[in-house]
This record gives sequence, structure tokens and C-alpha cells, in this order.
Amino acid sequence: MPSRIHRKLAYLVQASIALNSASDPQALLRYLLRVATEVLECEGASILLYDERQRQLFFVAATGAHSLERVAVPLDRSIAGEVFRKGEPLVVHHAERDPRHFSRVGRQVGMQVRTLLAVPLMARGRKVGVLEALNKTQGAFGAEEVRLARILAAQAGVAIHNARVMEDMRRAYASLAQAKRVQEEMLALASHELRTPLGIILGYAAILQQEARGDQAEFARAVVDAAMKMRAIVDEMRHFVEVRQGKAAFCQEVFPLQQVLRQAVDAVRAAMQEKKLRLETRWPQKERLWVRGDPEKLHQALAHLLDNALRFTPQGGRVRVLAWREGSEVFARVEDSGVGIPPEELEAIFEEFHQVEGHLTRRYGGLGLGLSIARNLVRLHGGRIWAESEGPGRGARFTIALPAVVPPQEEGKN
Repeated sequence: MPSRIHRKLAYLVQASIALNSASDPQALLRYLLRVATEVLECEGASILLYDERQRQLFFVAATGAHSLERVAVPLDRSIAGEVFRKGEPLVVHHAERDPRHFSRVGRQVGMQVRTLLAVPLMARGRKVGVLEALNKTQGAFGAEEVRLARILAAQAGVAIHNARVMEDMRRAYASLAQAKRVQEEMLALASHELRTPLGIILGYAAILQQEARGDQAEFARAVVDAAMKMRAIVDEMRHFVEVRQGKAAFCQEVFPLQQVLRQAVDAVRAAMQEKKLRLETRWPQKERLWVRGDPEKLHQALAHLLDNALRFTPQGGRVRVLAWREGSEVFARVEDSGVGIPPEELEAIFEEFHQVEGHLTRRYGGLGLGLSIARNLVRLHGGRIWAESEGPGRGARFTIALPAVVPPQEEGKN
């Protein structure tokens, strides 16, 4: 039977997945309070965040407070302030006797604080706030609770930082949805800001994996998988900005399209097998389909089409990758037996941030940038891209047409 500490660590692994997928700051704070009270076995919890402009800590959430007012806490005359300044946990066994205890919020939510455990919240090596656990239900706060609180605070600090970044992005897009320059700057900033926290998430997942036993290791693996998906989103944001701003390096060479197709297919083969999708390929084996451009950029375009097929094709479905030459053009096509596309969406799906699903009912994830990136990359090659579908539930076909070129050996003879 797993020990009590192992059960709590497993719970923290599961909580980490939820914390790092939350984008609504208020929902994130409420969930964090609940996890803290359950893992640390206490009556309540509170969260204070640091306001850099006012240089003060402010209560932003507390157990029992449905609409907590913005209460400031001094840095130099409070328990939370001391924990924030020193960056170290602090246990107080008799809070009512401690002159540093700030009782205003306790009165507001109707809780008399007797014992208290406070730990700093950290993100990207900087202190962002304080997490407090209030009134241990049995016994006293000890080394075990301090250790668990530090792990939870490390996860929470990164999650709060990420949620703040995403919230800033949403606010910027809501007010300046049509300003492309702002979109580019925010995406570049977000991709940069999220990269380091991802490393922290993966690092703590490794720590939890070492502590985990049996099925709990699967929970830790889920954290790693979630972080890897988040990194793919960050890479997508970066590629989008590079392409739109014309900063993506572009080389020109003549190469057979089959070379890039094989690489792109091989990159998704394992994911297709895991989802039990039947992957079929068909292109000329003897005739080479020569095109001119950047193999890496064309690989990115095809990768986005294959990722789209993987995401929207249900388990047990089929994905086909075809290539052929017709007249003065070379064609590549990705077909799937997935959810299909409504006729009115066939053009719109290539627009930036476009999602066929409503944001409240989405099942498939993604930022809505992949097809836009693919279209821009294909256009850089002087090509065309379009989508076809018979409608919802009837699959989709994405076709790329590129100018055919003379093979290198024949070009040299002219």
C-alpha cells in the first residue's frame, strides 16, 4: 500500500496538470486554495501576490472569501512580508500572539487563525507572492508539510505566471484585435516568457517521478506530456511571428519532394500508431518530383497539415499522404477520415487564430495558427494550398501545389 506521503505526492502530480493548463487566473487561484487545504490538511489557505508598481503584497484569494477586496499587507511588519523578503518558509504555532500576524482578512472571512505555514511563490527565479496554510486540523505544521507546501508553491508560482501572461495576451487581443503589430509582439513575448517556466515544470516533474511508485509514475509522465504539448504551442507561436515578420531564414535549393514527405511522415508515425490511425503513403518511387525552395520550411508546412490530421481524426481512422506531378506543378496532399469541415469554413480555417469550434466547447486544442503558418510557407515557395471536405464527419483533404522545376543534372546541361 502506498504511504500517505506518496499519496499526497501523487495528488500534487495530478494537480500540476490542472494548474499548468488553467488560463483563467481566478479559477486557478480557487483551485490552488482547495489543493493546499487538502494536501496540507488545514482549515483554509490564502494567496498573496506582489504588486511591483506599488511594492506591496496584496491578498488575492482566501478560503471562504467569494469577493475578497484588495487588502494590502506591509512587507516589513507581517508574516507574509517576512517570508516574501527572505524567500524562506515560516511556521507560526501561535498566530494570535505574534505581533506580525495580519488579522484583517481572517475577520473578513470569519476565520480565527491559530497556526500558520507560509511559503514563497516563485516563478523564473523571482518571488511573485506568498502561499499561506491556516490552522492544521490535526497536530502541528512540521517538516513534511513544509516540503509539500514548497513543491505546491513551486508549481503554483509557474502556473500563476503563465496564467498572467495568457491573461495579458487575451486583454491585448480583445482591445486591439486588428493590430497585427501588437499580435506579433505579444506572441513573441509570450513564447519567450513561457519557455523558461516550461523547463521548471519538467524539472519538478522529474523530482515527483523519483518519489512516485507504481501508477503514480504515470501521473508524473502526464505532467511531462502536458509540458511537451505546451512547448509545441510555444514553437508554433514563434514560427508564426518569424514567418509574418519575414525573419525566418529561407534558403533556395532544388530537391525531390519525396525527401521532405518521408521526413514529415516519419516524424508523426509514432503518434499515429499510438492513436491507432492507419497511415498510408503513395507517391512515385522512380520519378522524382523536383521542386525549388527551403526543405526545412516545406517540412514545417507539411508537419502542420499532418498535425491537423492527427488532431482531428478519431482513433482507428485513416490518414493518407499522396504526391504526384501534373503538368507544370507538383502536388502533395494530406487526406484524413476525421471530423470534416463545414463548407463555409474551408477558406476561413487558413486565417490567423481561426477555430471552427467555439472557445467554450473546444475538444481539440491548438491556437489556430498551424494552417495559417502552412499557407504562408507555401506562398514563400510560389505555391498554393487549399482545403476540401464533404462536410462535418466526412474527413478533409489539404492540397499543396508547387511549381515543378527541371532536375539539377538537366538544368546544368542548358
